[in-house]
Amino acid sequence: MKRPWLYYITPSTIAAVLCFVLIIDGLIESEDFGDAGNYFFVIVFVVIILILIAMGLAVRSATKDNVLYTWIIEAVIIAIPVVGFLIG
Repeated sequence: MKRPWLYYITPSTIAAVLCFVLIIDGLIESEDFGDAGNYFFVIVFVVIILILIAMGLAVRSATKDNVLYTWIIEAVIIAIPVVGFLIG
């Protein structure tokens, strides 16, 4: 059975790709590649990417690969810190 493309593209994978793009952009746009802030930036976003991937796998296994429930749960889990960051 062929899986829908939304099975592979979930909110956690979109956020992980966005973090990867931010890492690449931060490294390209930085003036000094030896700056300690760049390494901290990369380490923080790599940890965030790993957390997002683990969360995506946990939600997918908890929902028994149901695409709708996966999207709803992941969107809520990702939206809570984003809204908290924007409000605070």
